[in-house]
Amino acid sequence: MCRNFFRIGSLSRFLVKQGIVLSTVLLIFLSALDASAQQFTVTGTTTDDSGEILAGVTVFIKGTTTGTSSDSNGKYSISVPNGNAVMVFSYVGYTQQEIVVGNQTVINVQLVSSTELREVIVTGLGIAKESRALGYAVSTIKATELTKVGTPNFATALYGKAAGVRIYSAPGGQTSGVSMTVRGISSMFGNTQPLLVMDGVPIRNGNANVSDDSRRSTQWNDKRIQGNGIVDINPEDIESISILKGAAASALYGSEAANGVVIVTSKKSVKGSGIRVDFNATLAASMVAYTPKVQTEYGPGMIRTDMGDYELNSGGFVERSWNQWGTASSQMYKSVTSGDGSNYYFGPKYDGSDVLYWDGKVRPYQAHSDSPWRDFFRTGFNQNYNISVSHGGEKSNMRFSYTFVNDNPTQYNSDYGKHNFSLTGSVDVLSNVKIDYTANYVRQNIHNRVIGTNDLFGTYAGMTGSFDDLELMRKQFTVTSLGYQNVVYNASSNNTLTPSESFAYMPRNFDILRYQFWPMMANNYYEKSQRFISSVAPSWTITDGLTLRGRIST
Repeated sequence: MCRNFFRIGSLSRFLVKQGIVLSTVLLIFLSALDASAQQFTVTGTTTDDSGEILAGVTVFIKGTTTGTSSDSNGKYSISVPNGNAVMVFSYVGYTQQEIVVGNQTVINVQLVSSTELREVIVTGLGIAKESRALGYAVSTIKATELTKVGTPNFATALYGKAAGVRIYSAPGGQTSGVSMTVRGISSMFGNTQPLLVMDGVPIRNGNANVSDDSRRSTQWNDKRIQGNGIVDINPEDIESISILKGAAASALYGSEAANGVVIVTSKKSVKGSGIRVDFNATLAASMVAYTPKVQTEYGPGMIRTDMGDYELNSGGFVERSWNQWGTASSQMYKSVTSGDGSNYYFGPKYDGSDVLYWDGKVRPYQAHSDSPWRDFFRTGFNQNYNISVSHGGEKSNMRFSYTFVNDNPTQYNSDYGKHNFSLTGSVDVLSNVKIDYTANYVRQNIHNRVIGTNDLFGTYAGMTGSFDDLELMRKQFTVTSLGYQNVVYNASSNNTLTPSESFAYMPRNFDILRYQFWPMMANNYYEKSQRFISSVAPSWTITDGLTLRGRIST
């Protein structure tokens, strides 16, 4: 009896389990049927805000990988899982749209052009227009393109950024002028620079490196590389640059804009953005990329038909009498030719023998350097620090910026420092009256502008060689301890107050001392300049599409 009871109980439990499994399978099957019943197809057409057909519009179900695109007739078809699905429509240049399907099976979408993608150009008097609405050629450069490389100044940052604009920068770092030409050279003798306008204020610029005839870069006049107004503009404060090329673009500014117009717009804070602090630092080293290599097998001099017996017998060496600046009896020394007309390196082969050098000491006759021009330059260093504070309120916005620049160019005994303060902002006086203001203060200190070297050794031909020690000449034999230019010692003429510092004989590269090292190391040139650029521009919106605007600037 008991055994049968247990059998009946086991059978009952087995049937119960089987019933649960069957119920579960049935529920899954019914759910699948229900889901299948809810899935349906949505079709439609995509157009723009003017009713024109848009082909290639991307259509996909949000949160899934299901998607398609409209055909050449703007038509699409897509399967949606249920009425709660969200369809997303996107197309380049238009605002993305999201639509809940619901019980719709046909959804026609009209996409609206995205104003964010329309390029806005700042034209004359600060008027902003869309680039496609302009009737003349214009190029625009954004702030990020100017500062991401860390170039010496704003103008050199424009290299390769605008079509039809050529930029030439003189060597010498941040103080050296920059020449710009727009649409080719428009004048053979006059000013060829485009008009520079910063926040509506014309900046006096001028041709680079030529201020008047007396300062042209020649061997006999002032050879320092001058600057111009364009290098005073701080790249950290620029929001955008518009370069107006066509005659119609520059007509507003008259004859001053005959060479084109470069319009600089300063950074401003955005209303309602709150307080923001930005800090940027740029550190850069500058080195001379290439200098000529010279041969290191033969020393100074050349084979001549009028060589004396000593030269003939020694293979090209000369014999000199030297009394060590009058402190000893004269002795004869083996030496090499000087710069008295024998500026060549076809002399004796280097053999390491002792010879009298122009500094009055005996040195081994061997090559000093295969790149002597390296000693003429140093490694330059530039540091640039900028901090800005901006505040955007409901009715006003303001941005204040301070930039410090310190530049040591590749020329010795030269340095440059600049402090740049910038303030921009606007205030809503009334609902339709606004006042914009800008102020820039630039303070510069320049010690020894870089000296141009082209007239002296433009081709590097015959000026120096492997036996010449330019570093020794620059450091010890250019300026005497009393501040005079060094000369060759002459016992009979008593031509120097510091005989022990003078040359034993004329160095063959003495012209480098006279025309380069002397003005570089002795003739210290100090320049201090201050520049203030400001404007106040009130505007009155009379009605939509009609605004009255004025500007007072200095």
